[in-house]
Amino acid sequence: MKELPDYVDRLEIPEHVKDKKQYVIDSLALLVGRNLHKHRHGFYRNLYKSIDEKENVLIQIPAKPIERVFIIGHSPYATSIACILANKDTIIKNFILDENKAKSFNIHQLDQDHFPFFKLPPNIEFTTNPEEIKNATLIIQAVRPWELEKYYNILKIKNYINSNNAPIINVAKGFTSSKSGLIIDDLIHQYDINPERFFVMAGANYPQQVMERKITGYEIAAYSQIDKIDYYTQLFSNMYIHVRPAIIKDDIRGVQLGGALKNIYAIATGLIDGYFSKYYGGNNDNTLFHLANRFFREMVAIGTELGGKQETFQGLSGLNDLMLACFGKDSRDRQWGYDFVFQKADLNRISSGLVGLKILPKLIPLDIDKFPVATAVYKVIYDSVPIEEIIDILSIKLKKF
Repeated sequence: MKELPDYVDRLEIPEHVKDKKQYVIDSLALLVGRNLHKHRHGFYRNLYKSIDEKENVLIQIPAKPIERVFIIGHSPYATSIACILANKDTIIKNFILDENKAKSFNIHQLDQDHFPFFKLPPNIEFTTNPEEIKNATLIIQAVRPWELEKYYNILKIKNYINSNNAPIINVAKGFTSSKSGLIIDDLIHQYDINPERFFVMAGANYPQQVMERKITGYEIAAYSQIDKIDYYTQLFSNMYIHVRPAIIKDDIRGVQLGGALKNIYAIATGLIDGYFSKYYGGNNDNTLFHLANRFFREMVAIGTELGGKQETFQGLSGLNDLMLACFGKDSRDRQWGYDFVFQKADLNRISSGLVGLKILPKLIPLDIDKFPVATAVYKVIYDSVPIEEIIDILSIKLKKF
């Protein structure tokens, strides 16, 4: 190094860096990445700001952040939303339960559980210290429905939330096991959090593809603070994320219900696709796209009976999310339904669709005449009714539906 001319750049490795080889690799990659098109940054794509400029600008830890964001939950929703917000001048703390994981994630700048192939920007940090919520100006609720008890009751995270009056945006989808069945209802009624603080954000997207920076979008509804929705649509929007107000801005129940119900119909799609593939062969597009219309009508019927507004289901969190869940290549609930027909499904799997299907009869009476699809799927999965019988029943019932 001493023999090199002074004009040659030198890479100084900070003393705290443990994996020096990886540090050198990352630094060289970022140096090369400055001259690459924004769609060619691969593993490092989330380190660059998604802004309306041709120049590649690396995300930095801001000296004066516009928001201090505290994300609750270790889920694909949490990390993907963190990477969206990292594009703006924010500081983000992601609260998870495992201290060893938090340390490892921070050292390697990776969510090694969910997205091990995407480097995370420096303004995202994992933490196990709930005290840090006191400094938050915005809280993101990303705990999956079946993990609420673990985070909010056992850890008493609700006490820290109630010591701070920051807005709370729920980005997780699915039904809970309570009588109300929805995440925000549980947080309000079981954990005594002020309802005025809540917003909900949902859309037709997979977290994996958000991390890949594929173009997608969300819609936002508020419990009461409708005047703040425009600000949050701008905060979350960038070159690849397009956010808009929900069709009915205060229908947080309808926005949640769309995201919770659609996975039940994804399972139905998988079951029907699997059945016709197994016994008839060929593609089943005629059947599936014909039934998709019926699925949507039934989803709206259940959703409105559970308190959502009919118009809301025409939006990104309703019709669009249903189409993605039923026909998207990465739809895990649809694939599970398909595998179930061939006796290859993991019967111990936990997913939004399976949890929601199991909970649904507690929320609304399942009637084969009124809600033929949801009722039929429940009978196949949980009452062990042969799928042949159900297909015959649906063929008759759906003529009238």
